Amino acid sequence: MNQSVLSIHRGVARYALATVALLLVPLCYSCTKHGGSHAADITWDTVTLQVIDSVEESREKAYFIGDFTMLFPQEHQALAQEIRRVALGDEAGTSLTDREALKSFSTRMEQAFLSDSTYMGTTSQQTVSMITTIPYKDAHVATLCIDVTTRNNNEEAFHSRRYCCFALEKGEALGERSLFVEGYEEQLHRLLLEEAEESFPGVVFITDELTPNGNFAIKEAGIQYCFSTETVAPQLNHNNEAVELLLPWKRLTAILTTPSPVSHLE
Repeated sequence: MNQSVLSIHRGVARYALATVALLLVPLCYSCTKHGGSHAADITWDTVTLQVIDSVEESREKAYFIGDFTMLFPQEHQALAQEIRRVALGDEAGTSLTDREALKSFSTRMEQAFLSDSTYMGTTSQQTVSMITTIPYKDAHVATLCIDVTTRNNNEEAFHSRRYCCFALEKGEALGERSLFVEGYEEQLHRLLLEEAEESFPGVVFITDELTPNGNFAIKEAGIQYCFSTETVAPQLNHNNEAVELLLPWKRLTAILTTPSPVSHLE
């Protein structure tokens, strides 16, 4: 599975997806133009996947129930292909449609679940919800946010969040190496530590874990990093689903490439 998919689903990789119903529900999000750009607006459609696995006679209830949504751009094949690759782990290039890529993603999750007998009791059940939104977009870049909530039987729900950023004109995913100069890691680590102390006074962080992790959102005010609370600040685990740290553009100036895909925001 693609590494980005593993990151999104660290705690939710074991799902049974035996019988799949795939529905397309068009919900549109229009990109607005900033700064007088001549870039064309993009309309986004939501692909919705609803899953209930078949119930065997020996079982009291279904193994798995889930709802998934993923956003894809209309009439921008390069961007749609990149979203399929980065968010859904589709390495098949252009051979899969948006619908097929989401179904393939669910099949891989099914296989991962069925390969682990831990959750195969006659009454065990897992429910999952994956919701994709666009917290920021302009004529040049867009950030997708993928929120996953999963629950095993009656246990406490587990939440995870993953951001994916894209340059709209060329339809390319934006990672840290797309935005920052070589050797950025140490200074960015220091900025994250400073922001954590300012945003969460009195909280003890595992400082070695507050390092650039590739899980960030491009926003109008800066770059917002997202960390698992359990990983970086266990004492917050029952109060915060994630630790998010916003680094303003002015604090990032020294390590941003020139020009960069976010030059219009600096």
